This record gives sequence, C-alpha cells and structure tokens, in this order.
Amino acid sequence: MQGATLHLVLRIRGGCFISTTPITLHDITTKMIKDIIIGELLMTYSTDTGRLEPNKVSNISVYQVDCLCEIDIGTHKIICTPNHPFWVPSAKTWKAVHPYPNSSVQTLRIGDRLLGSEMKDVKVKTIRIMELEREIDVYHLHVEKSHNFFAGGVLVHNMQIIIK
Repeated sequence: MQGATLHLVLRIRGGCFISTTPITLHDITTKMIKDIIIGELLMTYSTDTGRLEPNKVSNISVYQVDCLCEIDIGTHKIICTPNHPFWVPSAKTWKAVHPYPNSSVQTLRIGDRLLGSEMKDVKVKTIRIMELEREIDVYHLHVEKSHNFFAGGVLVHNMQIIIK
C-alpha cells in the first residue's frame, strides 16, 4: 500500500519548473525560481478581469523528477514537468503537455498561444519530452488569490490539480 500512496502523492502534487526558470516579480523584474522566498510578491493575472496584480508566494515545494518537457516559444525554451498548466487566452482555459486525467486542463499543442508577461500572446513552436538519466530538483510555487504567476515569461497555474 505504501507504493500506491507514494504514486498518488507524486501524481497530485502539480507541475514544477527547473531551478533556473525566471519568475516575474511584482515590479516586472525577474528572479530564478530557486531564489524565490515565501512572502515575496509576484506578478500574477486575474483571468476574470484580465488585469495584472501582485500576489504573495505562500509556499514553495521542491520535488525530484526524471521527466521534463521543453516548450519552445520562439525567443526561448521553457522547461517544466509535462503536467504544468499554461494559460491559453484564446480558449480561456489552462493547458498542459500531459494534463492529469479527469481534470479540466486540456492538452497543450504546437500552435497554441500562451499569455506572455508583457500581455502579448506567444506561440508554442515545439514541444519535446525529455527523459532524464537521473532525477533533478524542480520547484513549485503556491501563490495567494490568483493561483498563478509568470514563469519563463508566460502565465502558468500554481494549483496542484484542477478537478472537473
């Protein structure tokens, strides 16, 4: 039973980013995710009002994974776990490379347009799954109120799982 419990915990903990992923702070500067601290103000976005708003980091989790995905948005590549949700404004929904079954998150595809931190859409050019030879640390931020933040210059969700 312990193995089944561990598997469930690993499945519901949410998407994460590698240590060097730039996170947009409330003043529009960036800081690597590994250097973010609890209480820090990040720039977030209200999907209801369409406005940027600062919100605090309430918790930070670090996990080890051996599978990541690389999302090329033209100007750079974002590396995260395949289950991390990204905001697709034209569809008004969250999408991930490999969304959790039975969640409201849809599948992210090449050609989808993500919301950039400059409030402009950025196009997904390529998506590549990366199986690693050894586990690495990845970081997951929990943000108050809006439950989202800008990672790698695009809006991402912070919830661990979004159930229908």
